[in-house]
Amino acid sequence: MPEETTVAELMNSIPDYFVPENAKGISMSVQFLFNGEKGGDWVVWIKDGSCTVEEETIENPSLTLMTTAEDALLIFSGKMDPMTAYTFGKLKFRGNVSLAMKMMNYFKMPR
Repeated sequence: MPEETTVAELMNSIPDYFVPENAKGISMSVQFLFNGEKGGDWVVWIKDGSCTVEEETIENPSLTLMTTAEDALLIFSGKMDPMTAYTFGKLKFRGNVSLAMKMMNYFKMPR
């Protein structure tokens, strides 16, 4: 992932890394709340073997992930381990937290 990647570019690229065969029978919505400079609110929808992303806020997502825009870019680029980010409070979850672990299997992110 290039150094100058923005949160919008990151989020819009997520469907490119989706592995549909790993998410068979899965229906979920994941709200991403990125605060700080260049942040924003995004939703990843996984349903019927497809993945879509919208810049929006929804009520009652299956899972909500909260971090700064800067830390999100570090996590998705592989420069910050998600478990370490969670341990140090840089990444927070709300909702069905077990989905966060399962989600890692639904995507093959570049490293």
